[in-house]
Amino acid sequence: MAHVSIEKDLETYLLTQSSVTDWIGTGSSAKLYWTSAPDALPKNEAYPYIVYFTVAANGELQYLGTRSSETLVQFSVFHTHPTNGLTLANAVFDALSAYHGTPGTKIIYYISANGPRVLRDPDYDNLYHYIIDVTVDYER
Repeated sequence: MAHVSIEKDLETYLLTQSSVTDWIGTGSSAKLYWTSAPDALPKNEAYPYIVYFTVAANGELQYLGTRSSETLVQFSVFHTHPTNGLTLANAVFDALSAYHGTPGTKIIYYISANGPRVLRDPDYDNLYHYIIDVTVDYER
């Protein structure tokens, strides 16, 4: 579960999207995990699942060396099947791209999504990792 309200709001919103929950489940059994350590994957979890974390928030220096008042969140979709993984990653992208509303406690003015892009980890056979980068402009 998320630790700050905007992350919790993104999670709440994604869990209302059947194109996502058809793959990962709903409620407390949903395979959607917030982490503060992006390299720490859930242990013994069946695929597919989604892990997300905050890359930069509220003016922190982002990976491109620019400062922004927006929050950058990365969603990682893990799946053992390339086509199904891409379908789920696209569902996450479509749900978040250009979204605005109030899914929880904060008003989200706009979400800009980039991706999905795919990575293959040579240490894990048959595991596909799709990344969706999301920039969130929201009420502070």
